[in-house]
Amino acid sequence: MKIKKSKTEIDISIKDNGVGMTELQIKNLFDISKHMSTPVTNMEKGTVLGLVLCKEFVDIHNGKIVLEPIPDQGSMFTISLPLIQKNK
Repeated sequence: MKIKKSKTEIDISIKDNGVGMTELQIKNLFDISKHMSTPVTNMEKGTVLGLVLCKEFVDIHNGKIVLEPIPDQGSMFTISLPLIQKNK
């Protein structure tokens, strides 16, 4: 995990060590109606509910989530949130 802070936002990056994702998986990543599975996960069906909730939280706070697939090594997720400016 890496955290980077600027004057206007904070970026939190988390890397997993999975098998990576296809373009179709990335396209459907935040769609709760899609079930994703890969041979590495023993064909388990996931609900992607955790990612959907994260995206909703980030959207509500005017942030963004960026996914960077790393072939054969996993994925890097970066959440960017604006910093709240304190009034003095």
